[in-house]
Amino acid sequence: MKKCHGIFVECKGLIEKESNQAPIPRNMPTSSGAIRWASGILDRFVPKFIKFQELSESLYKSEEYLEVVKLYEAIKEKIEKYQEEKKLEFYQFVNNKCVDKLDLKLLKYNEEDKKSDITTKSLQVNFDQNLVRLLKEVKYFLQFGYQIPNNAQDIYDKADQYRDYVWTLDEIVFMYNIIQSELNVVERPLVAKNIDSMDESLKPGTDVLTWKQDIQGFLSKGKKKVESVYKIMQTMKTNLNSIYKHLEKKKVVI
Repeated sequence: MKKCHGIFVECKGLIEKESNQAPIPRNMPTSSGAIRWASGILDRFVPKFIKFQELSESLYKSEEYLEVVKLYEAIKEKIEKYQEEKKLEFYQFVNNKCVDKLDLKLLKYNEEDKKSDITTKSLQVNFDQNLVRLLKEVKYFLQFGYQIPNNAQDIYDKADQYRDYVWTLDEIVFMYNIIQSELNVVERPLVAKNIDSMDESLKPGTDVLTWKQDIQGFLSKGKKKVESVYKIMQTMKTNLNSIYKHLEKKKVVI
């Protein structure tokens, strides 16, 4: 009985000490990670209590037994209240920080470029990190058997679609930024028209299209255009390098 009491006191101490900064399991988002942590404490001491109840009935009315039961009920209530708070915290997060993020444009230019002397532009995919967290949270909330707000469920139902969109946009952004960063002042004028055409094809992604719209046509057209400029740049650089090497050899022979 003393051993069981000691374990319960330890669990109570963990909750009081770490609940404000719960050690969230790796790769889990904030709310569901905290709930999982609390569940781990429950999993630790509930079986102990069940075993404790198997003691002789003659101990049921003892002061020590009643004290352990009281402690168990207090811990269980505290954990369940904590988990409920984390659920409500997530519901508020959805309403306050997620719903309007689907209205963001697909792409945006890097703000750091505006603060520096860089003359070329770089792009980034504008899928907000709060939406990333929402998708992860809902995944775990469903595993826990919790009710999901309708607006969060609507977003989660399109998780695969958003994942495909982001994947393709990441490819486009990667090639675009390589083009912008690797072309030097001699090479850039040679493909200036191609770059202008590429920027024009991506303009809907920075100025018009949001995550609520069907963007398959934009993705197909944009990727095709950026790929073509990317290949032109690679071919041009390969040819120029061959010319430089050839001239270098001629110089050596001379």
